[in-house]
Amino acid sequence: MIIKKKFRLLLALIALFICLSSIEKTYAKYVTSASGNTDITISRWNIKLNDFDITNGSSFSNAIVPTFNGDEYTAAGIIAPSSEGTFDISIDGSETDTAYSLDFDIGISENSDVKDLVITKYTIDDEPTEYTYNGNLIADFMLNDNKVITYHFFIKWNDDEETQTMTNADDTTAAYNNGKAIMAVNIKITQLAN
Repeated sequence: MIIKKKFRLLLALIALFICLSSIEKTYAKYVTSASGNTDITISRWNIKLNDFDITNGSSFSNAIVPTFNGDEYTAAGIIAPSSEGTFDISIDGSETDTAYSLDFDIGISENSDVKDLVITKYTIDDEPTEYTYNGNLIADFMLNDNKVITYHFFIKWNDDEETQTMTNADDTTAAYNNGKAIMAVNIKITQLAN
């Protein structure tokens, strides 16, 4: 009889354990886990200045080549007081997936022996419209804009007595000493964001 009671007690405990176990599963919160990877394309940032990839370096000095056509008073390929020439800066941002801003800052280099160089104007691509350059130029390119553009800058050796900083004697000395006429061209390119 004691064995039967112990057996019944054991069966009751097993039944209670099974009952509690099923109640716990019935009232349990749903817990699910999963894992995976996302494949997100990173935007391209590849801008070229005069066919020079600026992501590989910060100086594109060798890519700027001024042109002086000359006239009846000045030989081609040189700059002299009152002569005018051009240089181009071509921007190719077609492999860029973001909007960006260009900030041109063009002035006379500290290393220039000729201090009377001025940018008189600029044009864009093959458009005839001429724009006045006032020392700074900012241009924004939105995502769907044409991002291949060429700026033509017109440079002149200012020989106007009222606005020049060098005298005729200074001009002669610079030419006699094989002086350099150097423009400093700085372009800052910044991604536009909201």
